[in-house]
Amino acid sequence: MCNTIPMINTEPTQLTLPLFHLNGNSVEKLTEQYQNAFTKLQEFVDAFSEIEFHARDYYPLGMEAWNKAMVERDGARTLLNGVYKYLEIHINHCYNHAK
Repeated sequence: MCNTIPMINTEPTQLTLPLFHLNGNSVEKLTEQYQNAFTKLQEFVDAFSEIEFHARDYYPLGMEAWNKAMVERDGARTLLNGVYKYLEIHINHCYNHAK
């Protein structure tokens, strides 16, 4: 079973950002929604950081299990950072258009 998660491309020039117009969502609504998601992500990251992560839970699986688990956890952090960046870019886009 493959447990890999694709990376999010968060390069500003690569993201498709919303165009604000009369027939779409308002900049205020999207700003609020992206900001809310950002706040909830921070809550999740805080909870994720509180998970006790220790080698004693992996050594019975073999010598490489702990190293593999650390790489996987770092990969999860990288994904979270990608989501942070995605939200941050969208929030900045909204703020720039709200002016």
